[in-house]
Amino acid sequence: MTNRLFIPETLWQVTSELFQGYASKRVEAGCFWYGIRDDTSIAVTLGIPHQTNRRGNFHIEADDLAALVKEACAPGLVAVAQLHLHPGSNVDHSSWDDRQIVSRNLLSIVIPNYGAQPLDLDTLGVHRFQHNHWRRLSTLEAQQTVQLVRKTVDMR
Repeated sequence: MTNRLFIPETLWQVTSELFQGYASKRVEAGCFWYGIRDDTSIAVTLGIPHQTNRRGNFHIEADDLAALVKEACAPGLVAVAQLHLHPGSNVDHSSWDDRQIVSRNLLSIVIPNYGAQPLDLDTLGVHRFQHNHWRRLSTLEAQQTVQLVRKTVDMR
């Protein structure tokens, strides 16, 4: 299981922009970050499956998920996080979320308010499967687990 997940700033921004597009429709949506998974993992690709979006949930058919994995996963890449929207400020996992997760070996990130605001780690629900259930990490644990990597460091 991933102890830390590094996210490039550009991937974070593109994901945030993607979800803001669903906010005006007021529907839930989901996507995946693919990358290299180990004790310390790195996300490199955003995968957006064909899905059915509703106000209270979203659904991805198995064939659509398989097609996404085939296209998004270069050799050696796997899902490192599953992200999805919630309608209000509650970023806890629902029982629906527990049943729809694609793997217990990744992080599950819940984004509030249909993704209307840019992604902010302090408002997200970051969940890890531990002791046979999904546990939401504290804000401090989430900050230590999901870490943004700057795209440029210019020391001129």
